[in-house]
Amino acid sequence: MTGLSWQATTLILGLAWFAVINLVVSVVALAAAHLIDDRLTADASRARRLLALRLAPALVSVGVTVLLFVPAHVWLEPARPDEEIALVPLILAAAGLLLLLGAAVRSARAMRQTVRLAALTPQREVQRGAIRVIEVPGLSGVALAGIVRPRILIGTGTRRVLTAAELDLAVAHERAHQRAGDNLSRVLIHCAPDFLGWVPQAGRLERLWEAEAECLADAAAANGSPARATRLASALVKVARLASAADRTWSPGWSTFHHAALLQTRVRLLVSG
Repeated sequence: MTGLSWQATTLILGLAWFAVINLVVSVVALAAAHLIDDRLTADASRARRLLALRLAPALVSVGVTVLLFVPAHVWLEPARPDEEIALVPLILAAAGLLLLLGAAVRSARAMRQTVRLAALTPQREVQRGAIRVIEVPGLSGVALAGIVRPRILIGTGTRRVLTAAELDLAVAHERAHQRAGDNLSRVLIHCAPDFLGWVPQAGRLERLWEAEAECLADAAAANGSPARATRLASALVKVARLASAADRTWSPGWSTFHHAALLQTRVRLLVSG
């Protein structure tokens, strides 16, 4: 293609580089994912490795393109009023643009859903502290909502069925997620622009990381106490019973106390110490 401005050529080549690097790192991450077993260790370092592997294609491709290619191209490539570009870079640029547009659409949907859920009324603050704890009658379960100014949302039904000790442990579990920055990690995973997200192994990495994050939060809430662990397991079962009767759709960036797929595993680990 001819007749492109220097600025347009820079954009197209930047998108092409983004797509190529993204594809290469996605292939490497896919190969590495096959070497990871499915065991659950509740190990913080393993959780970080799983998260880094899942986000590697997006982070590496964006970082190399923005921090290396674009500055180098602007600095070294002479500006010409009539640039030429071949077909292959155009195809790669289109693929990179599609990845970024898909990430933008997912981000917009998540933001819209978060705003809608956060606006549920009536709300009542039931506890003060480092994180606001809000009772919301329209919810079922417990969730950590937000990243910059997180709030713990508790459904009225959930607050009624949990004892005071169980409620404190559910709050402690969500606070552990807040200290670990898990909501930000969830948003990054959900919105990551990469080719890796097109294959089932990406979902497997996400599930493994989710399991590690939940068990780490359980361990932090139990704090080595068998009595606290038992009460936390009881709270999980009670919340699970409520959730089974009400289909609750949360925002992708929220940490939710109950996960049906992990319930049996988490309860077993808690009661077995």
